[in-house]
Amino acid sequence: MESAARLRGYPWLRAWTRYGSVDLQSPRTWSRGKATDEEMAQLLVHELTHCVMYQSTASKSTWWTVRIPLWFREGMATVTAGERKRSGPAELRRFYQEATAVSAPAGDPLSAPEPLYRSNSELVYGAAHGAFQFLLDRYGEESIRLLLVTMAQGSDFGTAFRQAVGIPVEAFERDFKHHVVWGGSLAGDARGT
Repeated sequence: MESAARLRGYPWLRAWTRYGSVDLQSPRTWSRGKATDEEMAQLLVHELTHCVMYQSTASKSTWWTVRIPLWFREGMATVTAGERKRSGPAELRRFYQEATAVSAPAGDPLSAPEPLYRSNSELVYGAAHGAFQFLLDRYGEESIRLLLVTMAQGSDFGTAFRQAVGIPVEAFERDFKHHVVWGGSLAGDARGT
């Protein structure tokens, strides 16, 4: 799978999506040796959501050049798939509280996830899921649809986000982080932490 995705050091990777295809690692090679029907359905919905996103925002020849933040890409996919196994608000809150201390960790699971993506994917995906659910709850599905349409018309993510949501993406990210740190519950979090 890492070869197909042209990545190294991501042993947790199970699938990789392009504009019109999904590469799927055989469930027999997963750590437990098999996947349940529910896990397979969630994985496929997750990956097909990426296809829909790519096809909604770009053409077959330009989709790979479109820059969509990881939190939005993965958040849309995890929320659509109904995934609940990711790190929850408590872990994210702890991360942000510790990040304000003297020894701040490298990266931010929301706005600068790359340094954390390989080593702490659960936190990155948890932040993505929480941020997308927060966006959906606060601004509605129509705003997300408008964002994708605006991108398809040629706008970059930041411009499309501001037009669809009404605030800059950086302001949304700050609002979400503040919500997490100050103990706001995230709708859709089954654990209620």
